[in-house]
Amino acid sequence: LTRTYREAIGEALRPVEGAETLLSTLRARYRIGLLTDGPGETQRDKLRRLGWTEAFDATVVTGPLGAPKPDRRAFEAITDALGVAPERAVYVGDDPERDIAGAAAAGLRPVQVCYAGGPAPHPDAAATVDRNDLASLPGRIETLFGDGPDDT
Repeated sequence: LTRTYREAIGEALRPVEGAETLLSTLRARYRIGLLTDGPGETQRDKLRRLGWTEAFDATVVTGPLGAPKPDRRAFEAITDALGVAPERAVYVGDDPERDIAGAAAAGLRPVQVCYAGGPAPHPDAAATVDRNDLASLPGRIETLFGDGPDDT
């Protein structure tokens, strides 16, 4: 049953339009990481299917960690893996509590991805970006740090 579930999910995976270009743009300037909840094997299979196994400088899957978002340890694990102080890190996510409140509580600067029919921006969001305008994210990041962090 698990294998069938993984196959069905894997075959249905489609990145948000513009995500691959955005990853490339961000990685040219910053170290980027992925923090994702779920079982390790399942999440890594998703990355493999998307062709993103090398897209990130660090990947932390919370299942093996035993600390799913919004647990502070999850955010500490990704900043540690990237070698970045939390206050110099931007965290981008769409879930108000797990992503935005969790990142803020751990000392990161959260940017909430918003979309039609989705949740309202969380008060802890340092910035927002529309899912249909992901290309504007690098500018939002630069705004959070003035001219942009050199070690984020």
